[in-house]
Amino acid sequence: RCAREIDRKIQAKMHTQPAMHRWGIFHGDRDGQAANSFKSTMKQCLDQVGYDSTDPDMHSVRPGMRADAWIRELKSKLNDGIQMVVLILPGAKGRNSLYDDIKRFLLSEYPIPSQVVLANTITRGKNLRSIISKVLIQMCAKLGGIPWAVDNLPLMDKPTMICGLDVFHATNLGKKLEWHLLSDTRVSAITSLPVFPHMLAARTHKHHGTRAKPGILLVSHKTQSDKVSLRPMSGWQGILGVGH
Repeated sequence: RCAREIDRKIQAKMHTQPAMHRWGIFHGDRDGQAANSFKSTMKQCLDQVGYDSTDPDMHSVRPGMRADAWIRELKSKLNDGIQMVVLILPGAKGRNSLYDDIKRFLLSEYPIPSQVVLANTITRGKNLRSIISKVLIQMCAKLGGIPWAVDNLPLMDKPTMICGLDVFHATNLGKKLEWHLLSDTRVSAITSLPVFPHMLAARTHKHHGTRAKPGILLVSHKTQSDKVSLRPMSGWQGILGVGH
């Protein structure tokens, strides 16, 4: 019941929704039906949340199983005005060899926000509306939007900054521990310990934007059981010199 309630609530208008007027859907030559199903369902989701958008351009890639064909098609269709591309890749999860090559190309040569969806996910048809609603949330965030915001938090009577921390254990790098930091100032960093210099940078950024230095830092982090904890950061005032 709780999961259904959460699923219903996230299919509502997001906190900020950047307009999406120039975007495209790329699909393999055998996945035209899946692409059209994605487009029509996405239109329903966009209309439901009142998203300012236009219909996407549709592009078929032939042959759809070759990375060089995808890269060639992307090169011929992309330009500086494109805001977002959706890539409907053939294959199932864990069995797709195209993802790395295409993402590497986009990141290195055409830094345009992109969203990958597997064709099998669409053609299965199970919970498709819910799945594409979540895809829209990811697309909104990649465009610089803010899906959700929290209000009426305690301790908010003073200028407050909220930071989220997560831990990544890179076992293939000798169990290297990395912290991922995201603050509500839209400053993010991926770094090895320590993270305090990045918190200081985020605090300075917030001060420049709001002309108010945060007096309280709330840190949200996962525990070992993957539960999320939100608590004031001990030593914040001494470490970052709040009020000076």
